[in-house]
Amino acid sequence: MKTYKLKKVPTYKGPIHDVCWNPNGQQFAVISGFMPAGSVLFDVKCVPKYEFGKHHRNTIKWSPNGKYIALAGFGNLSGDIEFWDVENYKKLGTSKSNSAVSCEWAPNGRKLMTGVLNPRLRVDNDYKIFKYDGTLQNTVDFSQSELYEVLWRPGDFSEIP
Repeated sequence: MKTYKLKKVPTYKGPIHDVCWNPNGQQFAVISGFMPAGSVLFDVKCVPKYEFGKHHRNTIKWSPNGKYIALAGFGNLSGDIEFWDVENYKKLGTSKSNSAVSCEWAPNGRKLMTGVLNPRLRVDNDYKIFKYDGTLQNTVDFSQSELYEVLWRPGDFSEIP
């Protein structure tokens, strides 16, 4: 049986809000500390590689290809989203999805969808689709009905911009 040595990840003092591995398995991101919380990118040896800064964020979502990361403040936070190119450590843009409770990247890693869902909120249900740089592409309003879940259709979307 193989044994592994555990490592302690250096975090900011306070709660750990989210931890998420890049799909390539070579790095992971952590949001920790009291608000505004710090967001840090680590390599597999738990060495900090990049600090995204301190903001009101509690959610990390990697694009399926591992090139982009979305850092967001959902639930009891205001819905701010930052979009980053992690290969170049470059902030691509920001956006907002008020009251969102759901967030998923498209299978091609080029778009991010957020949802304001029932039963968390019974009013203002909607979903929004953002480009990888934070540009709002579409909003679909369900305020006259109830929206319980939003999902991407599985498939190969490599040809879709």
